[in-house]
Amino acid sequence: CEGIGVYGIGIFTPVIMLVLGAGSPGNDPLSSFWDKQLGAINATLFVNIFLIVGFLAGLAVMRKITHLEMQFFGFILSAAGMAVLAQGHMTGAAPLVLMSGFIVFNIFLNAGPNLTTFILPAEIYPVRWRGTGYGFAAAMGQTGSVLGAFSFPFILKAWGLTSALWLVVLAQLAGAVVTGVFGRALNRQEETEEKRTARTR
Repeated sequence: CEGIGVYGIGIFTPVIMLVLGAGSPGNDPLSSFWDKQLGAINATLFVNIFLIVGFLAGLAVMRKITHLEMQFFGFILSAAGMAVLAQGHMTGAAPLVLMSGFIVFNIFLNAGPNLTTFILPAEIYPVRWRGTGYGFAAAMGQTGSVLGAFSFPFILKAWGLTSALWLVVLAQLAGAVVTGVFGRALNRQEETEEKRTARTR
């Protein structure tokens, strides 16, 4: 789910910006074309600054909340940002609203899931399965990345930008659900193991 958001949106951010109408029209068709391209590039560079902001924010709170909480709330808030972008595009909202949604998406996706994806495997797999666990987690992440990168253009062409953005929202919410459900199971398992250890002592 994280890979779909990072790569499905990340790779095609310039295309999304073009569809959103980044860039100002010029005096002639050729000028208008290049204005749009440059506007999309500038808008992409601007929102991508918040990828770094997200990582720094995640590092700042890493020791204050659990990594499962970081991932869960990262998915929820990135979905909220993408929902603002999708709804804003659908209703013709102001550019400031659209950019705000994109910025929120970038910050919280990178402060949460895109950061914890490197941390959680070491915490949830026992030592004897850790190498296998890392490999499995990496494979799942790359599957999402490939799925997002290859399917986004087809979805964009077939159903339009709004539908593509809402599908990304659903993917992020699915990530939150999986994190919440399995996170609780892991917490219960840890509590059971702590009780067993205490009894043994």
